[in-house]
Amino acid sequence: MKVHTSLFGLIFLISVTSYAQSRRRPGATQTSAFEDPFDRPLNQRLNPDANWPNTDGSRHRNSDGSAATVSLQQLQHKVPKQALKEFEKARTASIKGDNETALDHLQNAVQLDPEFVDAHNDLGVALAKLGNTGEAVEQFQKVVSLAPDHNPAVRNLSLALYMLQRYHDVLPVARRALKIEPGLLDVHYILGVSLMVEHGERKEALENLERAAPKFPEARVMASDLLAKIGRREDAAWQLEEYLRAAPKGETSRQEIETRLAHLRQ
Repeated sequence: MKVHTSLFGLIFLISVTSYAQSRRRPGATQTSAFEDPFDRPLNQRLNPDANWPNTDGSRHRNSDGSAATVSLQQLQHKVPKQALKEFEKARTASIKGDNETALDHLQNAVQLDPEFVDAHNDLGVALAKLGNTGEAVEQFQKVVSLAPDHNPAVRNLSLALYMLQRYHDVLPVARRALKIEPGLLDVHYILGVSLMVEHGERKEALENLERAAPKFPEARVMASDLLAKIGRREDAAWQLEEYLRAAPKGETSRQEIETRLAHLRQ
């Protein structure tokens, strides 16, 4: 079984900007917090009109007039103006694709305000984009310790741990992320894979892989492997048939999958 462990090109970490933008689109659901994970780089999805803090420390309103989703810690904590200015400069740099400059400004922001959770989250995203995933984990953990209900950071922590192949550590964090937002298909995917790698509860692994399959067709191949191991050959074959329907004609693994399917049908 081939397991995807590098999430760049597969799944994207999410900054506060892109998370807020997904929450404020009319009709948006929780499944679209990251758009299509096979789509485009994070810095191409940042929107300067998204729900960043204002320079006076207040929050923008959503398009429907409702308040933005924030954690209890964010409601109680007043961010210094200078830290907010650094945060805004980081946003501008991120939109331009200048990750190193964004990193510098975010480091300034958290130095000015060590409890600025949005800046810690986006610092983690910037670090991961520059290849420093271990340091990114530390930033996401900092956020979660300060604001346990900070949705983007909990999600990001689970994805970063998966990047580092720390599958055992992924399990409780991914479950927590899904408790906050049940529709995160990327988290369903990494939870299902991590359960398989760790030989965890098969039922839970199967449920998460099946939930992720509409966005991650390869989840069906892993679900098929799992079903075949427990003797459900018809269901295993159906998963491969669904994968082949969704896979491009030129997919390199197509012949291998067709061979597996023929074996299951014997």
